[in-house]
Amino acid sequence: MENEQSFHEYTEILRPYLPFAESTPLEPSDSLAELGLDSLNTVALLVEIESALGVIIPDDALTAETFATVGSLWSVVSDLMDPANETGTAEALRSGSGHGGTAGS
Repeated sequence: MENEQSFHEYTEILRPYLPFAESTPLEPSDSLAELGLDSLNTVALLVEIESALGVIIPDDALTAETFATVGSLWSVVSDLMDPANETGTAEALRSGSGHGGTAGS
């Protein structure tokens, strides 16, 4: 149930960046590009997801495949939100491999 609630929260974060998304629920197979996500909004969405969900998406996850569908991006985000995977965020912070680099940069 918690994962379902988190997915709903995630899709509500996505929706403002998807100008062609209808008011119907977003499905994991929905193409982000077809829903109107462009390169400029991808950066803004990335910052919003990190801020709202408390994750840092590492640079090596910033690929076309990650941003292909609602589900592919959720897969990366949900893995980072998993408490059992706390090293994903912590390691990104230590190594500066998050998209923002080290603190203060």
